[in-house]
Amino acid sequence: TATVGAGRAMWSLASRPNPLRPEQAGAEIEFTVAGRTEVTIRVLDMSGRLVRVILDDTRDPGHYVVQWDGANGAGEPVASGVYFCCLVTSEFRAVERLVLIR
Repeated sequence: TATVGAGRAMWSLASRPNPLRPEQAGAEIEFTVAGRTEVTIRVLDMSGRLVRVILDDTRDPGHYVVQWDGANGAGEPVASGVYFCCLVTSEFRAVERLVLIR
């Protein structure tokens, strides 16, 4: 879990379950943004290669939950291993490690 607070502004990123088993509905990726901002959430493999873009959109202040089902951008299941969930906004960057077990 990564959290940064500055005055009234708060950004955070968390994922569960970890390790993740896709047959159990995948991973819930929770994030909170303090102000209206562009939000990008990507899953990368251990080599830093893009596996899937989970979200690339503008969000108003609030708490959100998105899912990753253990698939790549083409919808194909990825191999067991360690992946990184990367959240990027204009004011915050966070990385959460995900362990995928098939």
